[in-house]
Parts: sequence; C-alpha cells; structure tokens
Amino acid sequence: MGTWQADFLGLPYATPNPSPITFKPGSLWVTEDEQPRNEYLYRLFVGSAKAGYGLEFLNKVGRMLWDGSTPDWNQGDNLEDKMREASLDLEGILNSTSWEDAKQVLDQNAAGILEAGHWGVPLMVFEEEPFYGQDRFDHLVWRIKRRAVF
Repeated sequence: MGTWQADFLGLPYATPNPSPITFKPGSLWVTEDEQPRNEYLYRLFVGSAKAGYGLEFLNKVGRMLWDGSTPDWNQGDNLEDKMREASLDLEGILNSTSWEDAKQVLDQNAAGILEAGHWGVPLMVFEEEPFYGQDRFDHLVWRIKRRAVF
C-alpha cells in the first residue's frame, strides 16, 4: 500500500524501520539472499495462523510494522507486546513453528495463488473468488460472514 492509498483509507502509514526485507547495500531493491527479519515474521505469522489467530496477528503486528508508530520494531519487547495483545505467546509460536514449517506453508500458498490465476500478496481466495490487497480484507470478512448465514 502506498501513502496515497493509506490516506484514502484513513490509515496511518510509514515504511517499517528497519525494513523486514534486507536489501544489498548501495542497491535499489536488490535483496540479500539471507532474510532473517522476514523469515522471523513469516514464522510468527504462520504459527499464529495455525493457532487460529492469523488475523489478530496481522491486526496487531502488521499495523505496528506499517503505521510508523514503532521505530526499531524488532528491538526490545515490541513484537512480544503486540503478540500478547493478539492473544498469542511469541515463544510458544516460535517453539511450534520452524522456518521449514513456515516455508512449506508459504510455498503451498504461492502455488495456490498461481493456481487461482493471480499473483502478488496479500491474496485470499474464498470459494474460488480472489480478494487481492489488504484493502479487501473487509470484503473477504463480509463474504465469509454472509456465507455462514446461508
């Protein structure tokens, strides 16, 4: 999401500091092979989703990353505090979800995205209908709730 879109949606927005993605020094968007912060966040998200709290994780941790409220989000108790607000135990999630487990889920999701005829993230598919972009979460939740009624 860009600044203009966040402004349109009335959401605070800032580039995370530090970025979850590690870029090669002096390059423009060329990533390093090793991605420790990104892999750590993936482990936390996949573990949170397996525990049934994926949306809560995104609401608390995702907002912290992208709203500009927490420089050095990866330091101190920042992640642990947001995880607790989402009813999650950071250490418990890490103990239950290895990087290999998380990568397997992510690879399956990537294949599912292509199978659904789409690319990019975030993409959710419900009853073969794609919902692309974080601004479509409300539409997805509405569809899920509507389906539960029928």
